[in-house]
Amino acid sequence: IARQEEGMTITAADLGNLRALCEKATPGPWLVSEVPGRECLDEDSAFIAAARTALPALLAEVEEARALLANAAKLTSFYDHPLSETIRAYLSGADREAKK
Repeated sequence: IARQEEGMTITAADLGNLRALCEKATPGPWLVSEVPGRECLDEDSAFIAAARTALPALLAEVEEARALLANAAKLTSFYDHPLSETIRAYLSGADREAKK
């Protein structure tokens, strides 16, 4: 996964790649083990351990939110509601491109 610049959209392919990483990793939860003399790694270790559990949950939330937005776009377009264009632009990332 390439480093995302601020305001960049994570694509469906990015989400799939992250999910594949999660599925290949050792099942969690992961714990942090202290190693004497390696205090500088404590924060990184805590982040990595927490991410093993949090990342799959966050991926599920993003996927669910995008599905809900896609359904909202369909519903609002049925009524020719102006919000449907805004939702479709968000889902496609076009709104972020326009802000650059």
